[in-house]
Amino acid sequence: MNKKNIIILATEGQTTNLLYNQLVKHYNVQKVILENNISKKIILKNRIKKLGICKVIGQVLFMVTIPKILNRTSKHRIKQIIQEANQNDKPISTKTIVNVNSINDDSISQLINQMSPDLIFVNGTRIISKKIIESINVKMINIHVGITPKYRGVHGGYWAIYNDDLENFGTTVHYIDSGIDTGSIIAQATTKISNKDNFVTYPIIQYCLGLKILSNEIIKSNLDNFLLKKPEVSESKLHYHPTIIQYLSKRILNSIK
Repeated sequence: MNKKNIIILATEGQTTNLLYNQLVKHYNVQKVILENNISKKIILKNRIKKLGICKVIGQVLFMVTIPKILNRTSKHRIKQIIQEANQNDKPISTKTIVNVNSINDDSISQLINQMSPDLIFVNGTRIISKKIIESINVKMINIHVGITPKYRGVHGGYWAIYNDDLENFGTTVHYIDSGIDTGSIIAQATTKISNKDNFVTYPIIQYCLGLKILSNEIIKSNLDNFLLKKPEVSESKLHYHPTIIQYLSKRILNSIK
């Protein structure tokens, strides 16, 4: 059977490498379109409008300290998680990569329509506009590191632990729509963590779980005819980064790393 053609829309990073190396087993990856990082100034400006300056300052203090420390001390654990999941994070060939400023540029839909992929996989980009989604008219799939709709946004695994909601530490594979992690669900699964894990290893555990879910669904569905599932939970909430105070208080009082 001939492999279906796909495109990956993503940002540069380890999870994109993981996604590519898993998908290339099942599909013909035509191109990996990598979006440049959004300006931090724009992100901060938008975040302040939504959450207020005090909360955003707390989030910034967290992001410039805690993840950097944990990344340095967790390299071996991250490598172990990837190996135990039988995944591969080797770099993507530069011949396959196309770099773009924004996934929402009109030129992107033109490029994708020229290649006529059967399916698109998304990882880490900004929210794809309704205009682009409708102009492409190809199904897009995302691995979200959280159980939706309860843990939409970022760091769904951490917030499940933070809320003492360990039964919802997991991953959702879903179709993309113009909302934030609101697309129809293909599959969801939960897993457990060890006392060796922390804020930066949680999403690696979840993403590797998502790749396993996705691979199983691909095999069951004959590559692209995915059946939809009902969400495991009905509550819906959009999550952001923790503030430095939120993180440190939970770490000191509840040993949540």
